[in-house]
Order: sequence, then C-alpha cells, then structure tokens
Amino acid sequence: DESYAVYLKAIELDPANAETIYNYASSLAYRGKKAEAFPVIDQAIAAYGEAEEKINAIAMGARLAAELSDEAKLAAYYAVADASYAGSSTPNLLRFIVSAEWGRKEAAAAAADALAASEGSNPNIVRTIVSTWFEAGEVEAARAFLERNLAKGGEDMAVGTLNFYYAVLLSQGA
Repeated sequence: DESYAVYLKAIELDPANAETIYNYASSLAYRGKKAEAFPVIDQAIAAYGEAEEKINAIAMGARLAAELSDEAKLAAYYAVADASYAGSSTPNLLRFIVSAEWGRKEAAAAAADALAASEGSNPNIVRTIVSTWFEAGEVEAARAFLERNLAKGGEDMAVGTLNFYYAVLLSQGA
C-alpha cells in the first residue's frame, strides 16, 4: 500500500515524531496487520516519552493484544501503563475498558472495583464504568458493579455518586 511507504519515509525523516509513528501503527492495525503493528506501537510509546498522548499508544497495544488473545503482550502493555501512570487511575481504567470491550468479565469487574475503591466519588470514573458496560451490552455487569459497591458503603460523596448512576441505570429500564 502506498501509505505505508509514505509513513516509513516520514518516520525515516523524523524518527522521533511520535504522532507519525502512532498513525502508522494505527494504519497497520486498521488494515488487519495487527501483529505487525506491535513493534511500531512500542516505537510510538518510546517516542512519546512522558507526553500525555502516550496512553493512546499503550491502549492501542493493549486492545490489539486482547483482540489477538496475546496475554504476554497484554500484560506488558499493562506494565507500561503501571510504570508510566503510577499513582493514578489510568492503569485500572485501561484494564477496565479493554476487559469490558473484549468480554473479559472477571477482569473488568476487578478493575472496576479497584477504581471504585480509589475513585468512587469521581463521577467521571463511575460514568465511564457504567457507560462502557452499557455500550458493550453488559447492563447486568454495570448493575452488579453499582450494587456491589453501594453495599460496601463509604464516604457520602462516593455513595451519592454510585446512587446517582444506579438511578440513571434504572431509569433506562436496566
């Protein structure tokens, strides 16, 4: 494909351009060359350094690894997220989203519960969990998450946030 030659030439001219490398990896993945995309994704991750866009490359790698059932690569991308975003909700959010998208129910539930424990009062996190499951057709998983974490109790703000999204879910007939 002509676009591959263009990407390769652009990367040759500017090998530190993380966006170009990421876009090339994305193009490979989109066109079904998923296994070929992994080393390019790794190159993009390295090129991003500490830039916040780095998570996009990590997420692409994790999603492809999950899609291809490559547990070693999936664990490696999660390890990069853990190291790059230590102390933040980003690694668990990545684990949750990838797991929910690929039907890994137990892993998704574990990551969601870890997020609720650390970020339960953050409505953006709770909304992301509920809406991701809802969009994946896993309404029961969303409901079980809310019920499980409401039963644990906690600070008023966290319980209020969980109750709000539980009411939203119920209002949708779930």
